[in-house]
Amino acid sequence: RIDPYLDRIEYHGSREPTTETLRNFTERICSLSPLRISIFRWASPSFYDKIVRHRRGGFCYELNGLFGWLLEQMGFRVVTLSAWVFDKGQPGSAFGHM
Repeated sequence: RIDPYLDRIEYHGSREPTTETLRNFTERICSLSPLRISIFRWASPSFYDKIVRHRRGGFCYELNGLFGWLLEQMGFRVVTLSAWVFDKGQPGSAFGHM
């Protein structure tokens, strides 16, 4: 199932889990538009369906969650982190960004 994802991000390079591969993946994944957003569903199969099959963008946790899955499938070790987004010097909600 990773081939359709790689096609979606138009990635045709090495699949070896190296720093260069990660850099190339990151450049490609950042090309997906977060502005084409549908109703939020918190499940990886729905992320795959939305982003790969329906060729849409997504929220940070959808894009990064699916990207993490891809990296794991390619042999990378993935650590998922959340982040706080600050607005005018004030922290937003916990787990507000991935």
